[in-house]
Amino acid sequence: MSRVRADRLTNKAGTGAPSLPNGVVVSGATTTGSLSASGDVTASGAITAASGTITGNLSVGGELTYEDVTNVDSVGIVTARSGVYFGSPTVSAIITNSATTTTDSQTNIDSFSASTYRSAKYQVQITRGSEYQVTEISIVHDGSDSYGTEYATLKTGETLSTFSTDISGGNVRLLATPSSSTSTVFKFTKTAIVV
Repeated sequence: MSRVRADRLTNKAGTGAPSLPNGVVVSGATTTGSLSASGDVTASGAITAASGTITGNLSVGGELTYEDVTNVDSVGIVTARSGVYFGSPTVSAIITNSATTTTDSQTNIDSFSASTYRSAKYQVQITRGSEYQVTEISIVHDGSDSYGTEYATLKTGETLSTFSTDISGGNVRLLATPSSSTSTVFKFTKTAIVV
């Protein structure tokens, strides 16, 4: 194994960066003022850079953390696994979830912390076999009681579920009462606003 020890690498003319047509493999930490890559850069250690330009795809196996980001510009789809939170500190959040019931008894299908959020608006899609229903539900609470209203309900046949709300264990709950014990799937988006 050969070793090159140098304080600075340049191109042959000494006027710019060296060309590395076969890529670069780094096993330790790398610190750079600027990183520009049109080919592969593989690192098993940390890469620290003041700026970077990647003309191809960027794949991150772990967590990608943005700090002090003012804008995120996405041409394609942005996927968030547990919700999107707006404001600093958070003012509102959009969260998706799902639940399946096999009972016609009242069932808690979602909840949120009463100390964190004052109100929430749900859009709920319900599926049972080849029957469908969509409805919107607004909920607000005063710390002791919760109040809800259901509206904008559309369905392809019979009513698949009705809804109510309560507070239990410090959480505001969305309660569904399916019209049948046949498997019923609830998929919903919740927009919640902080206290």
